[in-house]
Amino acid sequence: MKAIKRDGKYVDFDSFKIRKAITSANSRTSEMSDEDIKKIVDIVINKCNRLSNKVIRVEDIQDIINSN
Repeated sequence: MKAIKRDGKYVDFDSFKIRKAITSANSRTSEMSDEDIKKIVDIVINKCNRLSNKVIRVEDIQDIINSN
């Protein structure tokens, strides 16, 4: 699967980067547990795996995260 960054560059989808970004944002508030973060990353992975074209924009990944 590929992700499209804001600059239009295609990169390999990397769930570690998603987890790292959520963990970094959470470090300011500590509102989520590690288990909460894992659940959100799993939701993102599952939704991305259901895509027919196997390409997702970074903004769409953020929308998935924000809705959970």
